[in-house]
Amino acid sequence: MRYPVVMLLLLGCGEAPSELPAEGPDLPEIQDTAPPDAESPQPDPLPNLRVSGLVVTPGPAVTWGQTVGYEVTLDNNGVADAAEYTWTTRRCDADGDCIGVAEETVFSHPAGQAIGSVRSLIVPDDTVDGTYCLQVALDTGFAIDETDEADNVLAPDDACFTVKYQPEVDLVVSEFACPEAGTHGAPLAATATVTNQGGLASGEWAYQIYVSSSPVIAPATSWPLCWDGCDALPSLEGGASVELAPALQVPADVPQGPRFCVLVIDAALTVVESDDDNNSAVSAIEISAQ
Repeated sequence: MRYPVVMLLLLGCGEAPSELPAEGPDLPEIQDTAPPDAESPQPDPLPNLRVSGLVVTPGPAVTWGQTVGYEVTLDNNGVADAAEYTWTTRRCDADGDCIGVAEETVFSHPAGQAIGSVRSLIVPDDTVDGTYCLQVALDTGFAIDETDEADNVLAPDDACFTVKYQPEVDLVVSEFACPEAGTHGAPLAATATVTNQGGLASGEWAYQIYVSSSPVIAPATSWPLCWDGCDALPSLEGGASVELAPALQVPADVPQGPRFCVLVIDAALTVVESDDDNNSAVSAIEISAQ
């Protein structure tokens, strides 16, 4: 039997491989054909709203039904106008609990401008006695896209007022000015301010100004000076004040020398008050003849 013979021919067997070149062939540089970077988009100009001022009108304690005045300043420090937004006044008690008491709308707020607003609030009935402070917050619903939301609330420490329940009438002479000298038969320019410190209206009331030999009025040693406009004054609401500038004249029978100028309000006690001891005021005066 014959078997076929397969012959393998190995080419280059036993020969050393040729060395590779130290450097490859020169290739053309690959050029960066990508387009240049596009400029980063700039953000849209925005407004920047803030509450820059809150001032409460100072004054004595208020009671139910009386008003508290305050002034608010709103700024737009941004570079764009602000569209419609609202701002709210809050009343906060000593524990920091706040309630909204007023809401206002600004329909447009130009960039770089301030808006001032003078407002007042009424003290509700049943308000507990104590100190209350106001704060103002704007755009609480975040309707306006702004550069900064951190200054949208202002609560100054001095924007406060005191509530004291005063259900009665209390007329008081809060100011009184009488000339230091008066002459028989000559006019006398005395002025006064009367305030109702209570919470109720006084009803009609009257007053009189005397020249007296003592600070306490006595019929035998006191001479009335007011002859017109001193009777039947209109009712004075709780917390309200009235300026008095009556027409006065020194009677010729007033003894010359040092005397007292005495203002008495509600001398007939026709007004029921919580305190009648603050219904007079006294000033020194020298009386002389013409």
